[in-house]
Amino acid sequence: MYDVRSRIEMVQREDIRLCLKAIYLLGAARISEMTGKLCPKDKGRRQIIYGPKGTDASLTEFQVRELTFETAIQVMKGDISLAESYPKISVALIRIKIAKQHLAKGEMPKSRLVALPLEEKYEPWTKELYEYFYKSQDNYVFPFTRQKAWHYITHKEPIFKGLTYPIEKYKIKKDGVVIAESSGRSDKPFKLHALRHLRTKELFEEYQFDGLDFAAYIGWSTRKASSFDQNIPQQLPRYATVYENWKRYFPKLLKRREG
Repeated sequence: MYDVRSRIEMVQREDIRLCLKAIYLLGAARISEMTGKLCPKDKGRRQIIYGPKGTDASLTEFQVRELTFETAIQVMKGDISLAESYPKISVALIRIKIAKQHLAKGEMPKSRLVALPLEEKYEPWTKELYEYFYKSQDNYVFPFTRQKAWHYITHKEPIFKGLTYPIEKYKIKKDGVVIAESSGRSDKPFKLHALRHLRTKELFEEYQFDGLDFAAYIGWSTRKASSFDQNIPQQLPRYATVYENWKRYFPKLLKRREG
């Protein structure tokens, strides 16, 4: 995972480099959720641009309610008060439209709020990404097509060359009907969609996300999350959403492992 991060840092073109960082951090996103311009074939089937504008980013604060060992000792010694021991953490909030939905005519896509700690010690890419959003203001942050991003990392700067990622057996659908199945678990060349897989792995293994944390982060309903995590209580409404509940998972993003 750190090899992939370092490769992304090496991308010479700023907008592509920041787009890759956005795909990775912003809800394990799809490329279609980042770009602000439709591909030619998209125009024939949908007219929705999912990509965010600069105004979709804002700043807030999160009040930590958990003592570290060091601050607990300071409180016991009387060096700081209990109130002072709970710091406020700066948060970048970015609203992302959720793609891959069957929308009725005229219906607008739902969105989710992705929260990232602004301080570099927690997440080294957040501040740069927020500032890039901020300067875009009312404009699309990444005003190019998903094809252009794919073509760039494939042919102009093949930064992921030599990398693969595993995928499990999956069903192939056409017009909602299963027409075939893949042969089984296999390795695919590492491209844009692989960033989504890698970030998911990082969230569960490094940050100890559970199914509801992930649902809030990526924009799933509790019904979808329960199929992913059997520990989610069955009494939860089957189609309840947790898209705005970033405070559920945010404390876990403050526990990044070093190295």
